[in-house]
Amino acid sequence: MLDAIKYTILLVEDDLSILKLLDHIFKKDYNTFTAENGRIALEKIKENKFDLIISDIMMPDIDGFEFKQQLNLDHINKDIPFIFLSAMSDFNTRSTALKLGVTEYIVKPVKPIEIKEKIKQFLQLQYNEKTDNTKIY
Repeated sequence: MLDAIKYTILLVEDDLSILKLLDHIFKKDYNTFTAENGRIALEKIKENKFDLIISDIMMPDIDGFEFKQQLNLDHINKDIPFIFLSAMSDFNTRSTALKLGVTEYIVKPVKPIEIKEKIKQFLQLQYNEKTDNTKIY
């Protein structure tokens, strides 16, 4: 069951108030790590195993797109489920995100209860897919 599993989530956001809010929302139910840009996130990925990455797009140093592109080149970690959480909602941005292989795209602003529930449902689906693939019929 999902409740017995403590998933590990990497939160990537340059706005410290949003990063702290996201960490507060998720840290009770999940192991959370935070990074203020894509460069720091890539360093944390080398040191830890993550079940999910939630990232902003507009960030200094390495933005969300470049972060995802670099992650796609990492044969070990390229399949980590990846969600963009961004204020950018135009078609071209969303299209670019989908071409990079993001799992989900959530537009800011979003209510804390809404994002918490979306992530819970997403992880439940991931859990169900993994357990369904291990059954013998």
